Amino acid sequence: MPAIGDCRSRIEWESACWHKISASKDILELISTSSERHDLVMRAAAINALISGKSYREIGRELWLSPQTISGIKKALDENSYKSYPGRKERKK
Repeated sequence: MPAIGDCRSRIEWESACWHKISASKDILELISTSSERHDLVMRAAAINALISGKSYREIGRELWLSPQTISGIKKALDENSYKSYPGRKERKK
């Protein structure tokens, strides 16, 4: 991993670290849970299905994903950035 001081910003450092981590299967296996790996596989499979032209219904049936999840993945594909929205909170009145 690069030293933080070797990079001009934290964002640059994080990007360099991610590049190293993503290039190493051993590191990914070590630092991710089976649930996190599952989520990544499902997102990648959904992106592949969207690119192939499958409908949300077909993707949901094949991968057991909700339309909301597929929509979030589609937005990530369109915007080139994934955002997670864990559990919705009730609005204040």
